[in-house]
Amino acid sequence: MLQHYCAEYYEKLGPVGIPLAASLLLAVFLSVKIYLKFWLVELQFRRFFKQVENGNTALLLDESRLEKNPLVRVVRDIATKHRHHSDDLRSESAYLFHRYFYETKRNFTTLRLITATAPLLGLLGTVLGIIQVFEVIGHGGNAAADNAKLALGIGQALWTTVLGIVIAVPTLAVLFYLRHKLLGCMIVAVEFSYRAVAIAKAAQSDD
Repeated sequence: MLQHYCAEYYEKLGPVGIPLAASLLLAVFLSVKIYLKFWLVELQFRRFFKQVENGNTALLLDESRLEKNPLVRVVRDIATKHRHHSDDLRSESAYLFHRYFYETKRNFTTLRLITATAPLLGLLGTVLGIIQVFEVIGHGGNAAADNAKLALGIGQALWTTVLGIVIAVPTLAVLFYLRHKLLGCMIVAVEFSYRAVAIAKAAQSDD
């Protein structure tokens, strides 16, 4: 059954259908991955900082604790290290945010690449389909067979264009949404960095 669908798909779209399908799958995978990462990072961070504000300052000030959450790492580094050598916490937070969210930003670059290349791949499929049509017209031959080949070539030209646009437009919309989420995370990092510094200073004065 799967083999039948793959053969039918290849017949409709030709060789350009393979990179288009790969682009679609990659775009869906990265979009879901980034969204889930943002959701989980924010959820874990809120729980972390609630514990810190409830008096568990060791979570914030203990540098020996291993932490994978990038937002927590930003705030912890600001509270334990960077506040001592810089008064510009906003710039320090932005630097650390870029550092710890580097992999996520790299995935954003891949999504932008997909939005740019998918319509071009569709256009390539269109050109190949038109070439196939002209080859059939140029060779002549059996009318019924030629009509079938003409229909196949025109179909490939149209389907690849449609699929390229269908991939690019939703991916672009998702990209803008995820960039908004990224900006939200950055705002959270800056805001809570100031709060973390205040908590760290209060804890040191108590000691």
